Amino acid sequence: AAVEDGKPLLVENMGERVDAVLWPVVSRAVIKRGHKRIIKLGDKELELHPNFKMYLHTKLSNPHYPPEVQAETTLVNFTVTESGLEDQLLALVVRKERPDLAEERAELIMAENSFKIKIKELEDSILKKLADAEGDITEDVELIESLEETKKISVDIAAKMVVSKKTQQEIQVTSEKYRGVASRGALLFFLMNAMDNVHTYYMYSLNAFVVIFLRGIDVVTERTDDVGASGVDAKGHSALKAKVLRLANKHIRTAGFQWNTDLLRGARLPGSGAKAKKKHKVVVLDDEQLATRCGVLMDSITTVVFNYLRRGLFDQDKLTIATQLTLKIL
Repeated sequence: AAVEDGKPLLVENMGERVDAVLWPVVSRAVIKRGHKRIIKLGDKELELHPNFKMYLHTKLSNPHYPPEVQAETTLVNFTVTESGLEDQLLALVVRKERPDLAEERAELIMAENSFKIKIKELEDSILKKLADAEGDITEDVELIESLEETKKISVDIAAKMVVSKKTQQEIQVTSEKYRGVASRGALLFFLMNAMDNVHTYYMYSLNAFVVIFLRGIDVVTERTDDVGASGVDAKGHSALKAKVLRLANKHIRTAGFQWNTDLLRGARLPGSGAKAKKKHKVVVLDDEQLATRCGVLMDSITTVVFNYLRRGLFDQDKLTIATQLTLKIL
């Protein structure tokens, strides 16, 4: 039906071989009969609609298709790159360490988008008023006043956009100070991703890595909170009670966790799924303290990720993976 109706067709979870039934479509084996273009699928002959498109999807991380398939198709690789993952992990780190900056940045981006939409609406409004004006527009007082008001609003919006861009640049400068943590995370993921070269059993998803990466940050935060609790936390709970509450919250989050959830969506789309704004307890660090904090975070993430990997390694591969990790860090 899709072939004849000109609708797109998506074939999911392809292997490295194309099914023989689909090959006439892939190879564009079209028979012309008058003005009609006929394609044979199995025992049926179907008229090929000019708008028909077929998309082949695979979950294989590194598929090897034969030359004849590559010659007839366009390969689009959606696999994450190291630099792309680093940017997304940087957004996650900033959200964990400086949620105030993450929220402010999301608000600025949404405000800037609304400013652009408003300016476009004002431009369209001006053009419509000028097009609908009759007679000498220089004598139309109402039109001139309307245009002046529109100009005033436009100038005000432009000024707000300048302030917004300046604030975003300041936030970006602060965020970049956490770049080393994100870079270490990207390095660790691509080490994990290449482990199938050591043994085909070692397959890890990006979501699994993100969970462990965030856990590495949480370990440092929990350790800091416990040290600073001094028996009683800010809400009057004892340190032990605060720890129990934290474990209970962790259990609730774990129970509701879905592995198919895109954990990096929030990093790609600032403000997506944003909840009601709340106050965050933020400790602003100077450059020296921040450098120390980032070093602690990198050590924690590296330790947590390696411990996660080590549990699933064969004994003969542990030294190999540890050596690879050491050399990559060096």
